[in-house]
Amino acid sequence: MTGRWGLILILFYFNSIEFTLAYQRINKVDTTFIDGSEVVAIQFNNDSLALLKEGVSLQYYTTAYPSFEFMDFDSDGYEDVVIELVGNIPGRLDVLLFDKISRLFKPIDSIKNYPEPILLDVNNGFFYSYSRNGCADNDWISFLFKIEDWSVKEYAKLVFVTCSDDEEKRGLFLIDSKSKFRFRVSTYEEFEGNDKWSFIREYWNENYKKYE
Repeated sequence: MTGRWGLILILFYFNSIEFTLAYQRINKVDTTFIDGSEVVAIQFNNDSLALLKEGVSLQYYTTAYPSFEFMDFDSDGYEDVVIELVGNIPGRLDVLLFDKISRLFKPIDSIKNYPEPILLDVNNGFFYSYSRNGCADNDWISFLFKIEDWSVKEYAKLVFVTCSDDEEKRGLFLIDSKSKFRFRVSTYEEFEGNDKWSFIREYWNENYKKYE
């Protein structure tokens, strides 16, 4: 249901949304259930997102984004709101985690700086990211991190460099966030030809304990 009249009908049902929103067009409506309570998210064409629980206005966000979805981002058994951000860096997200204590959705500070975040296979709270770092996506960075107190805490990062005239700066490097220790995991020639996506996934799943 889209258009002004669709919105008015929804607002008639969810009567706690502010009257000023009644003139915004609806782009998307999605629904989930948390502990048996219905939660509705309404995306408007003015870059805003309204969240309602059992017909009562829960929260309201304003940000530039093309889409959103309900999903259990951190695998804690509760649906969260994952928002795709607009920009020239793919995979950047805003994430609103459901807080079991306040029963609200809370934004994760700086999560948008860690594109394409993926939870480790062992599901121990660690995530890893992937972001291109120039050189037509041949240079890249992957962070190992956790979400603590609604913000990102870095533990380590992999940095792959190809576009450098200095042979010592080319290759795959690991940097420990705590000690700042940096060492070369492999030279460029040794890594060339590897599937970077599989390597990143396997490396963090096999080595995360070193950085806890």
